[in-house]
Amino acid sequence: MEPDDDQAQARVRENVRAQEIVRTEMLAREEVRAAFRAELTLRHRMAIAAAMLVTFVIGILIGAYGLRPAENRALVGVMPPERWGREAELDRVGDAALGSGQPALGLAATPTAWPLSVYVSGAVARARIVRVPPGSLVADVLEAAGGSTADADLDALNLAAPVSDNQHVLVPTLRAPVMPDSRAGSGSPLGTGQPPIDINKASASDLERLPDIGATRAEAIVAYREAHGPFDRVDDILAVPGIGPVIYERIAPLITVGP
Repeated sequence: MEPDDDQAQARVRENVRAQEIVRTEMLAREEVRAAFRAELTLRHRMAIAAAMLVTFVIGILIGAYGLRPAENRALVGVMPPERWGREAELDRVGDAALGSGQPALGLAATPTAWPLSVYVSGAVARARIVRVPPGSLVADVLEAAGGSTADADLDALNLAAPVSDNQHVLVPTLRAPVMPDSRAGSGSPLGTGQPPIDINKASASDLERLPDIGATRAEAIVAYREAHGPFDRVDDILAVPGIGPVIYERIAPLITVGP
């Protein structure tokens, strides 16, 4: 009977050992599963945190740049200043409204370049400050001022020259203004069919009757004559400062030299 008891005890010990092995393997598998679940949970939380961080940064960027009020865009150059629209509107309705201070209404804000402010005076229909787009020429400025007058000397200007901001365009006249003389008959401009003026005897007021000869040029002729003596020929007047070939061609038929 003793050998059978030993065999039974051996079988019991083997069963116990097998159960312990199975239990150990199950515990190991459970630990692996728990570690895997913990890793998945950590990754999930990290992904949620990253998504929340990205959403937060995007919200800050949109709040700072994407949803800026329209009235603040003038500060960053998206819209032109309000002064622009008011001045452009007042130019269309006339200079009489310049002092009214009424704001311009219904003007579309467009990202265009600043206009050029150019002052036009002289022989133009209306001396004023005009506003023209960049790249405009002198001809465009004259047109904006209403065009030139009949006595404008356009040959003295380069109508194809570009203008710049704050420039002054002065349109000269063909004839200098004639100053009337207090003496009878001497203040009227000299015209065709009248006796020529003797430049060796004429006074400054008489010389002012000639085309393009104002008070300054007339006094220069008299001063030159007193300093150098009488003129020998008509073309000697070209030696007077301020008398050039263009002026000489206009006054030559109207002057003479006497003894």
